[in-house]
Amino acid sequence: MSAPSGALAGIRVIDAGTMVAGPLGASLLADFGADVIKVEPITGDESRTFGPCRDGVSGVFVGVNRNKRDIALDLRTDEGRRVFLELCAGADVVIDNMRAPVKKKLGVTADVLRAANPRLIVLSVSGYGEVGPLADRPALDPVAQAITGFMQATGDPSGEALKAGPPVADSATGYLVAVAALVALLGRERTGEGQQGSVSLVQSLFHLQSPWVGQYLLAGYVNPKSGNASNFYAPYNAYPTADGGMVHVVAFNDRFFGNLLA
Repeated sequence: MSAPSGALAGIRVIDAGTMVAGPLGASLLADFGADVIKVEPITGDESRTFGPCRDGVSGVFVGVNRNKRDIALDLRTDEGRRVFLELCAGADVVIDNMRAPVKKKLGVTADVLRAANPRLIVLSVSGYGEVGPLADRPALDPVAQAITGFMQATGDPSGEALKAGPPVADSATGYLVAVAALVALLGRERTGEGQQGSVSLVQSLFHLQSPWVGQYLLAGYVNPKSGNASNFYAPYNAYPTADGGMVHVVAFNDRFFGNLLA
């Protein structure tokens, strides 16, 4: 086996997340050389069976769990918790998406993990964040799209609210998990101390809508559904072609419009 390479070579990450958001963030760190150990329940991550499969493993699971080693543990048992705590004691980053009451019941809260390893960075993925009235409630990608207004701003102006095709909340959260881990690792280089942080699906979708959030906060403007078009620029739309296809044209300033006409 060749020696690990990449900017994060020598960094060990424990991926205790399931489904998409947390595991995707861990995979991004693995892409840059981190040694990622995925901790699954004995029955396996649920995403292993989602959608089309080959050799008993789904494309969804493979897409967000690349470049990892794997271990199955039952954290409800003393032996499973012991192994998990040992893994965390020798790690740099732990990523999980267990709800706070579950972590407390299992005895794997951030305080417990960092007591054994003060340099550890613990990142928790949740639906709504770790404080507030919704903190302990589970959430899925479409729910986050609905509650943040993402669905209301998506689709044809004459249609109902529409969910985005790909799991945009999960995916955006995964990228923010990776960013949070990198920032925390840099902070540890400066202070010598680890830390704990939280990334949520709702928070991530507000980040994706930053231009529209800015419009609302500054001007009180709520962006309506515009389909493939724009409320501010023209031509900006998907137009039919003679061969039965579609082409998207974007000319959002006079220079681009001039180039289009040339």
